[in-house]
Amino acid sequence: MKEHKNLFDLYVRRVCAAYVISEQEMFSRTKNNDVTEARQMLFLLCYGRPMRVSKITQFVNDRGLSFHHTAVLYSIDRGMEKLIDNEDFREVVKRCSKSNLILHDRKKNLT
Repeated sequence: MKEHKNLFDLYVRRVCAAYVISEQEMFSRTKNNDVTEARQMLFLLCYGRPMRVSKITQFVNDRGLSFHHTAVLYSIDRGMEKLIDNEDFREVVKRCSKSNLILHDRKKNLT
C-alpha cells in the first residue's frame, strides 16, 4: 500500500529529527546506541499503526539496509520494553506519532 510507504517515510523523517541523525545513518549498519534506538522507535511506530512486519522489513531493505524480519521483531520487542520502562523514550514516541498508536502485545498475536 502506498499509504504505508508514505507513513514509513514520514516516521523516518520524524525519528531522524528527534534523534538528530541522518536518514543515511538510520539505514546504515552502525551499532551506535542512538541509531539503534532510533530504528527501534521507527519499527515500533510502524508496527503500532498497524503495519505488517513484512512491510516494515521491505521498506528497510528498499532503503539499502539488509534486515531480516526476525531483526525487526527483535527491535519491536526492545522498543516495547523501552516504551514501558523509559519515560523519555515514551515522550519521543508520542511526539513522533502525533496520533494514537495501536500498541498490542506481539507475542499474543503469534499464538
